[in-house]
Amino acid sequence: MGAPRLRRVIEVDQPRALVLLVHGGLVRSKLPVHEGHPSIGWPHTRYFQDRLSTRFAARGVEMWGLLHRYAGWNSDAHPSPVPDLQWALDEARRLRPGVPVILVGHSMGARTSLRVAEDPSLIGLIALCPWYPANEVVPPARMPLRVAFAEWDWDCPYPSMKKFLARASETADVRVQNMGRDTHYMLRSKRWETYLLHTVTELVVGADTV
Repeated sequence: MGAPRLRRVIEVDQPRALVLLVHGGLVRSKLPVHEGHPSIGWPHTRYFQDRLSTRFAARGVEMWGLLHRYAGWNSDAHPSPVPDLQWALDEARRLRPGVPVILVGHSMGARTSLRVAEDPSLIGLIALCPWYPANEVVPPARMPLRVAFAEWDWDCPYPSMKKFLARASETADVRVQNMGRDTHYMLRSKRWETYLLHTVTELVVGADTV
């Protein structure tokens, strides 16, 4: 068994917040995740980290990427990526004590983020083309959940998450953004970059004023 890893591109002196990117994956797979793996969501996550780390650093926000041990979810009762994300949040508290964290999850990563949403370091969840089964656990009361979906996403189509979003909206602070004619793999990357910059800034400013 391998170990989860954190990818840190730019360190920020006394950051206002930390963005932790949580990549997507497969329903079932025990393949190890590594930098060059072409068949899972990590390359998309790495791309956003490389594109946005400098811009976030200028705003006082540090951006980390988490590489899971395995490429798959593997079990609803004991999902493989959840302990990896719990470890990453513990590392964030150790290395950046007192700094609030925003989770940005793509596909499986968005579902993984829900399983740790009670973590006291979190100030918001951002879900990109999320995998949200109807019976998935909802975020805690008043937790900001920002969801962006693509109209041409056949892997995790918007109708498949409507029941979950209706349940989550009963307690959490849910906002949904249609990103237009794009796919699960966010090929029109600039609009997603703009969305992340604006949404992370909104969550950080909101936390600063509480």
